[in-house]
Amino acid sequence: MSFLALMDYSMEKPTTLGWFHLLCIIIIIICAVMTYMITKKRMNRNLDKTVFIFGIVFLIDEIIKQILFTEANGWEYPIYVFPFQLCSVPTYVSLIAPLIKNEKIRKACYTFLAVCDIGGGVATVIFAESSVFGVSIFANIHTMLWHGSMIVQGVYLITATKFGNKSLKEIIQGYGVFLFLLVIAETMNIVYYYNIYPTLGGTFNMFFVSPFFPGPFIIGTIWTNYGWIAALIAYLVATFGGTLLLYYGLRAISNIKNKMKKPIVA
Repeated sequence: MSFLALMDYSMEKPTTLGWFHLLCIIIIIICAVMTYMITKKRMNRNLDKTVFIFGIVFLIDEIIKQILFTEANGWEYPIYVFPFQLCSVPTYVSLIAPLIKNEKIRKACYTFLAVCDIGGGVATVIFAESSVFGVSIFANIHTMLWHGSMIVQGVYLITATKFGNKSLKEIIQGYGVFLFLLVIAETMNIVYYYNIYPTLGGTFNMFFVSPFFPGPFIIGTIWTNYGWIAALIAYLVATFGGTLLLYYGLRAISNIKNKMKKPIVA
């Protein structure tokens, strides 16, 4: 079997909680639990090195995906798979953050990764049927491997960096990394639309916040019915709200665990 023929093998589109979906969820949960248990014992030992290794794995996986999707499209690059979606940027952040000397910025990047990995990974795995599942065996396995790896990295970072003990200021700094990347994505959307789209066409919608194309899910519905500004505001509210929900949820768990460790005074 040729490596480049992987995209040619098909299957019935997996359904929510069907055998393929359930199998992937079980494997991801097992890997996440194992990661938590191992990381809890080792804590943040070799944190930078581990994050960098995740980045290398993501990069190799992304290169394989780009080659196979291009080959399947007759060697014409399908612009919609350009790797700068919210679930793609962990690759770049994982490779760059460990090399950043400024500790404050590096920690902010790790905070962003933890939230992005858990939020983006879990949401995609849960709603896989309506968002990423198709008939290509490779594409289905790849997307579950990718988003499952995001969840595992997220669990690792949440555990290693004691996410629940972080200050709200640190969480906001991590969200600042997201906003920085969002600005880059939106700039790319605008540049592509006005300079490349008239010639090549294609749907170029990084972070799914393009002023010119609606994205998926509820954000796309808002874009279609109420316009781009409303969709962008909803996107920002949802991402920031999700960040706070994850933070305060883990903080509550951390507080409960700390209280349980305190000795009972007679």
